[in-house]
Amino acid sequence: MIAIKRAYEAPAEKDGSRFLVDALWPRGIKKDRLHIEAWLKETAPSALVDENNQLLVQVRDRAQQNQLLLRRSVELMQRFISTLAPDDQKSQSGHETTVLTLEPSCSLYAALV
Repeated sequence: MIAIKRAYEAPAEKDGSRFLVDALWPRGIKKDRLHIEAWLKETAPSALVDENNQLLVQVRDRAQQNQLLLRRSVELMQRFISTLAPDDQKSQSGHETTVLTLEPSCSLYAALV
């Protein structure tokens, strides 16, 4: 069984092996007073939170890059479609232009037309 106890609480016999799992040493506590086997600061929740925050920043940055890439793709597709049938030509000819794609969902292209 694993129990959780504040570092500031006095050690008890029933504690068994004690490990400090915090990134910071408890203020005002001497090492011999804690009666610990080891200080596992690399497994501290705050260290894990920092690592998680770094991953979230990377994900956010990647999402922003993907959004910019999508915007650029949409802009290029709009230009391409406008070269196929400029607005003034569409109204004069009355003839339809069809753009074919291998994409399973044509909704992106439909939004551009």
